[in-house]
Amino acid sequence: MKIKFWSLLLILCLTLIGGCSGGGEEEKSEVQLKREQREAEFQQGLSKKDISTENDITYGPEVKTKGKDKVSGIYDRPREMRIGVIGPETGELSEFGTKTLEGVLLAAERLNSSGGLNGKKVEIIHYDSGGTPKGASTATAKIITDDNVIAIIGSPTGEITFNATQLANTSHTIFVSAGTRRRLGDSGPYIFRNALPDDIAVKRLMEYALKEKGCKDFALVTSMSNDYSHQLSSLFKSEIFDKGSNLVADMHLWAKDTANISAEEMSIEREIKEIKSKKPQCIIYTGESEEGAQLMKEARRQGLDVPMVGSEDLFSREFIELGKDAVVGSILYAGYSPDWEEKQLKNFIEEYKKKKGKSPDKIAALGYDTFNIIAKAIAEAGSTETPKVRDAMMNLKDFPGITGKTSFNEDREPLKPPFLYKVVKDESGVRFSFIGIGNP
Repeated sequence: MKIKFWSLLLILCLTLIGGCSGGGEEEKSEVQLKREQREAEFQQGLSKKDISTENDITYGPEVKTKGKDKVSGIYDRPREMRIGVIGPETGELSEFGTKTLEGVLLAAERLNSSGGLNGKKVEIIHYDSGGTPKGASTATAKIITDDNVIAIIGSPTGEITFNATQLANTSHTIFVSAGTRRRLGDSGPYIFRNALPDDIAVKRLMEYALKEKGCKDFALVTSMSNDYSHQLSSLFKSEIFDKGSNLVADMHLWAKDTANISAEEMSIEREIKEIKSKKPQCIIYTGESEEGAQLMKEARRQGLDVPMVGSEDLFSREFIELGKDAVVGSILYAGYSPDWEEKQLKNFIEEYKKKKGKSPDKIAALGYDTFNIIAKAIAEAGSTETPKVRDAMMNLKDFPGITGKTSFNEDREPLKPPFLYKVVKDESGVRFSFIGIGNP
């Protein structure tokens, strides 16, 4: 008969706690009760997923211990004042890993130069995942079992996001993805995400579109070759209906190699012609910058003079260079604004330029902020015990980061406002112009 390992372990722990209690035992604090509730909910979730024994859980190639000791031997140890960073430092995705690491190192250097945390300097341990699942799993196992880190900062790449979370969670090691756009709330109580939440960003952008652009009737264009475009389109549709606006055209752009779709159906000219006939006041596009620029150029060619509304995927030099005058008037949101008049942001940009000879981008900024959020939680907890640090992170409210004020909800998902931009044309040419922060 198979034993539900995690359920059995939970029952055993509760039994031991109950057996040790006496008449003079102090009542548990609210924080302790909430912590135990989160642990219990997650263990119940594992049981529901039919994890029958400890052998059903994959811990990574470097974990050599067996059975129950696999877990307790890892998370029961005291932690060193160390934070880990895992990401691709080589290979096709190396830009994501190296920029995340650069942001983290800059933040750590700044903190350590002012005395560190609790009288100790924070050591950064980093591993190259090589952009592969095996590399990510190996690095995660090593950084937990060998380096005894408090937390792991993961670059916004899939091999880290999906291969580090299970071992991090079962070892009670805090994991924070610095920038992934995928929700991680179901991955366990030690898993966090620091990125702009699209649902909040879409809501704020649509409020601006309605109020400032006077848009009531929308055309929506989804990129069928982009899975993320589908998710964003769902969010925009919800906002259109929630605000009592009208979706007058729901269109799609198909990839050229799509089977069973004619060349005419794939044509941008055909899509714009159909959109124009519906007389929208704004065109929402949820794909990437190149297609967005092409759409607007064709719209202008056909005499459709309405603004584009889009996500941070349009916030690129390519959108401006390809679209030129056709994209003037477009509005969009971003998760990072180098134009924000915030002192600590200006300091970050200046320090980064001195070290790297170039301006930082969103990836480096999120690495910088993520380190500082973890450091703040360690300071608030007054401890390197990861349950206490995790609870301190959960209780952070409006942490003043360079990518905006950040909090976390009960699923450890980020709560932060977007930066809003519009495309303008002036004496310097076509450019992005910072509107402001999309606060409620």
